[in-house]
Amino acid sequence: MENSIIVVCLDYEFACKVAQNICSLTGKFYLDSEQLFKYEIPNKEAIIDNCGYEYFKKQEDKFIRNLADYENTIISLKYEMFSVDEHYLIFKNLPCYYLFIPENDKNFNIVEKISYKDRHNLLVKYCKCTIDCSFENATQIANQIISRSNCEF
Repeated sequence: MENSIIVVCLDYEFACKVAQNICSLTGKFYLDSEQLFKYEIPNKEAIIDNCGYEYFKKQEDKFIRNLADYENTIISLKYEMFSVDEHYLIFKNLPCYYLFIPENDKNFNIVEKISYKDRHNLLVKYCKCTIDCSFENATQIANQIISRSNCEF
């Protein structure tokens, strides 16, 4: 059984680029968890209206738990999906890489800036490795993760 890798970043698009680069360099599969979630649970509002919020949360939890079962896959994961309801505990046996982008980066929106410190601290605490992305592009970050990973590529 080959391990999967979780890539988390406060800039989800950057996490996706890095994950895709890892895949192109290693031949592993790529999974954009946000896109898959939208596909499997296409109309969140209708589910909540028709079935209730508790049912939706159960479906969301089931979806996130299933992500930990993928093999040979690089999974880009949104911060919200990683952190909500302590879902980071689901991934404790998988290599989770936090792509750290400094707070003063111009790409962050105001909500992220307000909660940056708390989000950053949680990711540092629960991810296997923090990769500083200050001055590097997605391919360079992908190479760093490959060189640090215990997974066989």
